[in-house]
Amino acid sequence: TDGGVSKFDGTNWTKYDTSDGLAHNRVYSITIDSDDNKWFGTRGGVNKFDGTNWTTYTTSDGLADTLVNSISIDSEDNKWFGFNGRFEREGKGISKFDGTNWTTYTTADGLANNKVFSIAIDSYGNKWFGTEGGVSALGNPVTIPVELVSFNYMYKTDNEVELIWATASETNNYGFEIERSIDGINFEKIGFVNGSGNSFSLKEYSFTDKDLSNGTYYYRLKQIDFDGSYSYTDILTVELSIPEKFTLFQNYPNPFNPETIIKYQLPEQTNVTLKIYNQLGQEVMTLIDENKESGNYQVKWDGRNNQGQMVSSGIYFYQLKAGNFVQIREMILLR
Repeated sequence: TDGGVSKFDGTNWTKYDTSDGLAHNRVYSITIDSDDNKWFGTRGGVNKFDGTNWTTYTTSDGLADTLVNSISIDSEDNKWFGFNGRFEREGKGISKFDGTNWTTYTTADGLANNKVFSIAIDSYGNKWFGTEGGVSALGNPVTIPVELVSFNYMYKTDNEVELIWATASETNNYGFEIERSIDGINFEKIGFVNGSGNSFSLKEYSFTDKDLSNGTYYYRLKQIDFDGSYSYTDILTVELSIPEKFTLFQNYPNPFNPETIIKYQLPEQTNVTLKIYNQLGQEVMTLIDENKESGNYQVKWDGRNNQGQMVSSGIYFYQLKAGNFVQIREMILLR
């Protein structure tokens, strides 16, 4: 605050200001180290409070500036201080304090701008600085594994299967070879999909395998890095045959946002309806209402009603009627 520091133990408030040892009553940032020492960035320098004694650090000790806007502590207990200058003062970059020595980093060292507003340290030990000139990172390059979050399939027709997968993050990802087997042991390459290189965001991929006969097929992905190293996913088993019975499968994904896939199978030709209902039993959406041949099918629901409007989060029910067969399943939409 502009009036010092306040501590609240859940019942009582205790105030600390310059009369107690605080360097300045205007306090911009606070952090706590592994020894439970409290560190305060103020307009008059840095304060450390061990619960009894106050220690002040200023430019005479090695601090780059006495107007300390941000503080962070890394896994080695080094303290990092950022200075944004404020008003008429120029920013002074960053100071690092290892408990004995002070080191200053500025634009001359690669910092985007000497006015530093925020500091964060990631799980890899990289230091991230938010400045007036953008973001700067200090440390080893961030290593992002190719993190596969899903690998599934959809029936497109009776003789086509669409493989669908997604990654949460990628590094050095050249792409994916798609491999197929009829015995689950000997695999052959049937296609390739380019990867996204390096990515922090969700990436979705697909590949369609066509002109298939009835039978059991096994699929896997070979993820390949730019340096040639690779790894395999788990094996996905797909059955292609004329179904023996009517079946409505659980939707995938579930819960879902913004869309989900509903699969069903028919052992004979019949009129089919597939509808979505809310918890009040009111019809929300008709997905299918037509005559279908025997086979495996799937349909996508994008969370809209019959009027094309997005529906709210909640529990919904989907009902398959095929001849005399009726089955209902539950799904959850999360916005």
